[in-house]
Amino acid sequence: MDAKVANVLRKMSSARRDVMALYAEAMCSAQILERELVQVLYFLRIGSGELKERAFYWAYQQMIRKKPREVLDWIRGSGGNLSQGTQETINGALRVRNFLAHEFFHKHNPVMSLAQCEQIASKLRKIDADLTAAYELLQPLRRKLEKQLGLSPHRQSTADNFRRRIHEAVESFNDE
Repeated sequence: MDAKVANVLRKMSSARRDVMALYAEAMCSAQILERELVQVLYFLRIGSGELKERAFYWAYQQMIRKKPREVLDWIRGSGGNLSQGTQETINGALRVRNFLAHEFFHKHNPVMSLAQCEQIASKLRKIDADLTAAYELLQPLRRKLEKQLGLSPHRQSTADNFRRRIHEAVESFNDE
């Protein structure tokens, strides 16, 4: 194999690895958003007295099994006053989450050209940004509920550190 072909193959391999790392990061953001929706709903249900601590594990498992859009509907129905714009942003993020989970690999065949990899990488960065923005929009409600329930501010810093460590781990996939 000549040097030119070897260089093209190396670039293709690197571009595909970048796409996979970006996909993993976006899916991680999707999972964090889903769990954050469940956490906010859990706090709302505890605050309303609907859920008692002794039923935590069972109730949390039931909420996790629901579709994220259903959890968002429950948040609205449980007094989680999210603005219309926030709800639309979160719904949009949930749509791209569904695309990632159910359509991404059907639409983007793993055998891609370098240009396709760059285009898909850009799309994945946008998806990750949308998912992260939706997560951030839930934070004021979460902090308000934590304060009402008398929960430690340490919880938020722990969640932020977890998110940062996950992103650092995914970014480390790019190391050669």
